[in-house]
Amino acid sequence: MNPHENLSLAEAILGAIFLSLTIFNISRIPRETAWWYITVFCLFRTTGSSILLAVSLKHDYTNKGLLIPAIIFSGIAISPLLAASLGFLNSCTKHLPETRHPILRLLGIAHIAVIAALVLNIAGGTTMPYGAQSSSTSVVNSLNSAITYLRASAMVSLVAWGLILVSLVILSRHWGAFGRAARAFYIAVAGAVPFLFIRILYAILAAWAWKKGVVTAVPGGGKYGLITGDVGVLVGMRVLMEFLVVGGWVATGIWVGQRAEEFDAKGEEGV
Repeated sequence: MNPHENLSLAEAILGAIFLSLTIFNISRIPRETAWWYITVFCLFRTTGSSILLAVSLKHDYTNKGLLIPAIIFSGIAISPLLAASLGFLNSCTKHLPETRHPILRLLGIAHIAVIAALVLNIAGGTTMPYGAQSSSTSVVNSLNSAITYLRASAMVSLVAWGLILVSLVILSRHWGAFGRAARAFYIAVAGAVPFLFIRILYAILAAWAWKKGVVTAVPGGGKYGLITGDVGVLVGMRVLMEFLVVGGWVATGIWVGQRAEEFDAKGEEGV
């Protein structure tokens, strides 16, 4: 297999491993909604990478039935990660003295931004004329619309990331009110912020690498393309960033779950 195929295989395997660990965390901390978003991420990553591997092995770049879900699942994986960040931060708000704190509205707006980015990315993926052999007006228009959707999705994701950063700053003022679990999740999200930014930066660069009006048989994206892009860029800006984030969160969940079990065993108040 070539480097791109090896990368897709590695992504699928990592996705399956972290899916199992996330399900384990759900069994111990079922009330934390962020785990469900991480589960969705793992499913997207495993499914998208598996389909992408099949496309690459067969060199079947005209099969829209495979290309569309492969590109979409790989592209929208950032959305559940942003949603998971918001889920963890929402857990922190339960410790706030005010039941209607302004941070709740900010988190709600961020959730809307994440959903909008997801919808725009799906629209771009389904509109893209994969495998087109001609440069007819309809094909070019479809390509241009898809690129516009993808660029808008990347920028909206950046807005959502910015709102998460602002939320972290606001919540830091209430650090003293947080329990152990809330503090752990806050630190986990704060630690993930730089990696999420690099992943979103990759999405922005990939979206702008598409050239409007330029139709190619193999999906483009220049060195940021999933099929023909630079493997070093794909690993460093995309795959590594995603799984560093998920790995940190999963490890935090295991620690929090272990602490909760220790407190339960002692008959004390939970974390």
